[in-house]
Formats: sequence, C-alpha cells, structure tokens
Amino acid sequence: GRFKARVFISLGYTVENWTRLHDDLLTHGRTGTVLRIENNSYGMKVVISSTLVGSNGTSQPFKTTWLIPPFSVQPRLITEFPE
Repeated sequence: GRFKARVFISLGYTVENWTRLHDDLLTHGRTGTVLRIENNSYGMKVVISSTLVGSNGTSQPFKTTWLIPPFSVQPRLITEFPE
C-alpha cells in the first residue's frame, strides 16, 4: 500500500481530491488496452494497460485489474499498479 500511495502522491493525487483519482481510474479502464482476459468462478478478470495522467500533469504507465462478476455488466476495480 505505501508504495502505491507514494506513486499516487507523485502524480498529484491527495486525500482531498480523491474523486479525481476515481474518475481517472475509470477513464483508464474504459480507454486502456486490454492485455488479458481470464474467466474464473468469480467472473471475468480483465487486465488493462494505459498511462495515468495525474492531477499535476505527471504521467505514469499503469495496469489495472477489473472483475466483472457473473450475471453482471458492471466491472469492479480490483487493483492498480504502476508498470
């Protein structure tokens, strides 16, 4: 957790502007490149790669992992990590 927190802070995200990080991660999931899709008992896991541009204009390549549960079309963010 602390390593990711440092990366997000270096991109200009703070506790006060958490909604910007939320919105940027959703955009990342919608517009990034799908690297891998796996199906398991929890649903469909999708790994996406894209560049996250922080609120201070600094950018960092990131991967996000999303899960789409069975019988749902709503993806849920599982994790995110810098590449």
